[in-house]
Amino acid sequence: MSGPGPDSRFDAFKLAARASSVSGSVDARCLPNVADSLAPGDDPAPIAWTVEGGASAEGRPAISIAIEGVVPLVCQRCLARMDWPVSQRTEALLAQCRTHMPAYMVPHGVETMPGPLPRNPNGKIDRKTLATEWVEKNAG
Repeated sequence: MSGPGPDSRFDAFKLAARASSVSGSVDARCLPNVADSLAPGDDPAPIAWTVEGGASAEGRPAISIAIEGVVPLVCQRCLARMDWPVSQRTEALLAQCRTHMPAYMVPHGVETMPGPLPRNPNGKIDRKTLATEWVEKNAG
């Protein structure tokens, strides 16, 4: 995955205040909920992403998130490979939680991590492993 920097972190509120953006890409084959649905092969399936900061019509901080790419799928009828275009854009208002919540409850930022993330036997993200050796192994 490529992103805004070596640690792939950004503050959404600062992004909105500066009206700036960050972007990068991720290989769809590294996304656990998508990889099983892709056509077999080793060719990468890059999905480009962009997060743009700004303000809503009411002047509240907002971000716009966009993804775009082409994913190789298998047709369920003829079992042939088909390249399916993906393009999605959504906007989100940022909560003013800094003014309404105690400091310890306010998120410090958004962090992206290269996938696939470690999973426990139930298929949920294994937070213990993620907080320890997985981060050390996959960081940088």
